[in-house]
Amino acid sequence: MVQVVNAASDARYGIGLLATAIASFVLVAGMFGLSVVFGYAGLPHLRAGRISTRAALGLHCLVTGVVATMGVSLSSVVSHGSDSLPDDGRWLLCGAVAAYFTLGVVTGVASRSSDAQRTISRIITGIALPLLLGLLATDVSGRALVVCLALVVLAHLPGAVAGMH
Repeated sequence: MVQVVNAASDARYGIGLLATAIASFVLVAGMFGLSVVFGYAGLPHLRAGRISTRAALGLHCLVTGVVATMGVSLSSVVSHGSDSLPDDGRWLLCGAVAAYFTLGVVTGVASRSSDAQRTISRIITGIALPLLLGLLATDVSGRALVVCLALVVLAHLPGAVAGMH
């Protein structure tokens, strides 16, 4: 969020910047919720005690890299305003979300923290959808792309709550 705020300090203030900031916050806060409240070791949908501490530490480092990538991507969205992102920026943003969910799905399957129905749903919504956005959203504004990705993350929260029971 620091990178987003820094980029916003040079941007023209208006409703578009506010919308981008809110969507960015929702995206990052949603990932935080999935990782910390409904996950383990920073991984979404993983239950505590299902993987070794050493594996958790290594995977946590990977998730941290994905989150750092999100910061760079989101600051790029703020800088571009209502324009569409360049291909590399769009792929970096969408790829980071897909990588985040890929780590969660792989560890969830490997640790038996997830059933087949939830795993398939997470693959479709958390991995395939962001990758399709990366591929097809060439003329979509960066702002709209962040809103779409925030909705992807938010769609996983009810499933996380249901998975706790």
